[in-house]
Amino acid sequence: MSWLGMFYNLFLPGGIGGDAYKVILLNKRDQHPVKKLTAAVLLDRISGVAGLGILVAVYYFLIYRGAQFSYWLLAAVLPGLIIYFVFVKKLFPSFIKSFWSTLWLGLIVQVLQVLCVYCLMASINIHTHHNEYVFLFLLSSIVAILPFTIGGLGAREVVFLWGSEQFLLDSHQSIYISILFYLITVVISLIGVRWVYKEPLQSSAKRGCLKEKLF
Repeated sequence: MSWLGMFYNLFLPGGIGGDAYKVILLNKRDQHPVKKLTAAVLLDRISGVAGLGILVAVYYFLIYRGAQFSYWLLAAVLPGLIIYFVFVKKLFPSFIKSFWSTLWLGLIVQVLQVLCVYCLMASINIHTHHNEYVFLFLLSSIVAILPFTIGGLGAREVVFLWGSEQFLLDSHQSIYISILFYLITVVISLIGVRWVYKEPLQSSAKRGCLKEKLF
């Protein structure tokens, strides 16, 4: 289901296609309420954005080292997480048990993407300004979530071009990072084509038969 969700995210604005698909499929298969499924998917997306926000604050601090309100931004991370926790507890109490695990998993995913960017920089011989390039990548990831572009294409490049002027970076190298990351995402997401015409999850009946065979 995740592979197919990633595949749909390539063609619909803001990556919402995969999220909508998950809601529809799980509602059809298990008859879970659409409202609760939508809340779960929404919180999953917010957790990812929270992870991005934490890393943005960290890299902003690494770039400015106390200047440009970087101390304040870094210090705001903890209060922000507390506010997010209270928000979930008040509006979505049934999800509070998985709050921290979801948040940490979302942060780990973002860290892995950052590691991918470091590998891309090494592959095109970028040996300086690593913090600035990663910071721009994180900002572009937040912008790519907005439902204005198809799979984030174009939005990332605009952020990198803007950032290359702000930090006096090589604009060509900035665009290379953005395009290479997008191409990697496309190649991986294309694995989901396999399940476009095939049920990605077993039906309840099939799962029941499988359990009987096993037990």
